[in-house]
Amino acid sequence: MNPKRIRSINWDEEEKRLLRSVLRDYTKIIENKSLNTNTNKIKTKAWEEVHKKFNELNCRQRELGQLKVQWKSMNVNARKHTVHIKLKLIKWAVGAAEDHNPYDSDGLVPISSIDEVLPSGSGTCAIISLQIQNQLHIARLIIY
Repeated sequence: MNPKRIRSINWDEEEKRLLRSVLRDYTKIIENKSLNTNTNKIKTKAWEEVHKKFNELNCRQRELGQLKVQWKSMNVNARKHTVHIKLKLIKWAVGAAEDHNPYDSDGLVPISSIDEVLPSGSGTCAIISLQIQNQLHIARLIIY
C-alpha cells in the first residue's frame, strides 16, 4: 500500500507567474513529443535547470515533482479555457440567426448553420452557411 501523499502549500498567482517565466526558455524542450533516450536526457536536464532556477527565485522551495504537476495543471486549465471560449463563440454565432428579422430589407441571415468544425493550425475553423439575398454562400470562420 502506498503511503499517503503529503499535501503541500497551495500555489499562489505569483508562484505560477514565476514558473511560467522560468519555463518560457525551456518549453520547446519540455514539450518535445519524442521519446528517445537522448530527448529524455535533455528533458530531464531542462527540468533540473527549471527546478534550480525556480527555487533560487522563489521564497518557498518546491520539489521537482511539484513543478511538473503544477505545469501540467496549468496547461490543462489553459486548454479548457480556450475550448470554453471557442464554444461560446460558436454558440453565439449560431444563436445570432435566431435574432434575425425576416422582414429586414438586406435579406442577410447572419449564420443559418454550422456545417463542420475543424481544428486549424492557428485556431478552430468552422465551415458555415450564409444566406444573402436568397443565395447560399459557404464561408470559413476562424476562431482563435
